This record gives sequence, C-alpha cells and structure tokens, in this order.
Amino acid sequence: MTLQSRADNRQAWIDRIQRFEQAGQTVAQFCLAEGISQVSFYQWRRKLRPAADDAPSKVARFVPVSLHQGNLPSPTAVMSVELPGGIRVRLEVTSSETPRS
Repeated sequence: MTLQSRADNRQAWIDRIQRFEQAGQTVAQFCLAEGISQVSFYQWRRKLRPAADDAPSKVARFVPVSLHQGNLPSPTAVMSVELPGGIRVRLEVTSSETPRS
C-alpha cells in the first residue's frame, strides 16, 4: 500500500465515522449499510479518536518528592506507592552519615 493510498484510506474512515455520528443508527446497522465489519469500524474509531478524549484524570503524572534523611538507620522505608495493576513502588532513604552513639 502506497503512502497516498494509506492517506486516502485514513480519510475514507474519518469520513465514514463522521457519517456514523450523524446517522442515528446502531453500529451494526451502519456497518451493514456501509458493507464493512464491526471489528474494522471499532478499530478505526479507536485509532482515529482525538487525544482530547483522554480525560486529564486518566493520565499518569509524576511529581517531585523531597525526602529528608535526618538521623535514620540505614535503610529505612519511607514511602510506598501503589500503582494500577498491583505494582508497588517502595522508596527508601539511606543515611550517608554514620549514626551517632
């Protein structure tokens, strides 16, 4: 497939999805009328969905965190962060100084 035919195919799907949004039909009805599979329709709709559809609350962001050592034994678990999917990040502070007696 050439670069131009890919661009034409992409534009055809953009036009098709716009027609669907104005058609007032179910996906099944629209796909039958267009002669396309529902699987292709959903794949292209997902592929062409604007990035603006992603809600800011769904975007993972990292923020700087300062951890103050003080006179802590080495190592000391200071913080544990649980992420989606059961991933846990454990932050430890190690003292670079020799503990005072």
